[in-house]
Amino acid sequence: MEKIKTDDEIVLEMTERLKEAIPALMGETYKLDTSNHLRADRRYSFVFYYWALDEDGQKHPIFLKIPHPESMKTIGEAIQSEKLREELAREHETLNKFSDAIVKSGRRDLSTIKPLGYFSEFNAIFMNKVRMKMLKERLNEPGIILGYSSHRASFLNQVQRAGEWIRIIHNEFHQGRETLLRDTNQILAIENEYAAIEKMLKKGFPQSFIKFSAVYEKYKNEILPISSLHDDFHLGNVFILEDGSIGALDPNWKDAGIAYRDVANLLIDPVTRKHQILTHGKLYGTSLIKQYEQATLKGYFGPQQKKAPILLDYFCAVLVLSKWRDLLESIEGSLFSRAKSLYISRYFLNVIDFYLERELRK
Repeated sequence: MEKIKTDDEIVLEMTERLKEAIPALMGETYKLDTSNHLRADRRYSFVFYYWALDEDGQKHPIFLKIPHPESMKTIGEAIQSEKLREELAREHETLNKFSDAIVKSGRRDLSTIKPLGYFSEFNAIFMNKVRMKMLKERLNEPGIILGYSSHRASFLNQVQRAGEWIRIIHNEFHQGRETLLRDTNQILAIENEYAAIEKMLKKGFPQSFIKFSAVYEKYKNEILPISSLHDDFHLGNVFILEDGSIGALDPNWKDAGIAYRDVANLLIDPVTRKHQILTHGKLYGTSLIKQYEQATLKGYFGPQQKKAPILLDYFCAVLVLSKWRDLLESIEGSLFSRAKSLYISRYFLNVIDFYLERELRK
């Protein structure tokens, strides 16, 4: 019977593997500093920081991660999972595709993080570690919330470029694909979301579902663009590098999906942030939300686009509905969960109604 390796034994083997790979990946004059590495376990990944030394002895940080579900507590479990191996191989391939598309665009103000490599035997992906700030951190800066013009202008410029970034990705993988709303399973998915919410709250929301149905009936023959999707495109996954360039991390890559879902994910980000929900929409204010929306639309559709095109608001409502259900599931069974659930539900219903009513007015 084969002996089960400890995490320490696996890390030693992985370090040796990385030591062998560094010269080929970074240059013959580079070598791995095997005397020093840090481990920082996260909720969904085992993370390691290494340093490669160049010929002058300068240190270059390397970030290595082994993803895992929350239920897995050891590296040994994570590297034996074939499902995780497939997912990480896909992430490695996707990040390389993103990098190629952005480089091809010639946009120096846009960026990606290109992996250095991938070790399938360790379910590990690794890359140069670069200093970055996530765009969600900027959203909560006092100068942006209070409306200081220079602060807000720079933030909105970054949001616009995030829209431009995802448009480049969609254009690269669009390949002329289209579908009609009626050929998607949207109504069934929406029905299932409301059923889950009704079960948790022991209360139905038929009027809200009727509005979804009205939009569907009005636009069921509308043509929708199909592309490969990032599928988790929000401010928490959009980064700013030290040179000011904008990019995105952590794709849940889908080969084919409705492109508006990525745009909608970015659009609804501020209105579905925790503190915006708890204040029932008062934290960021109407002015910032409108400016944020205009910057996103301008980035994705171009400066001529002043308002959301047909069905983009519909997909915003669909994603808000999913976030509502997710949040209810996360607090179910907690102290005062009934009161909290009803409180946040009033807010989510108002946001969904806003998007659907605006869609119906088009």
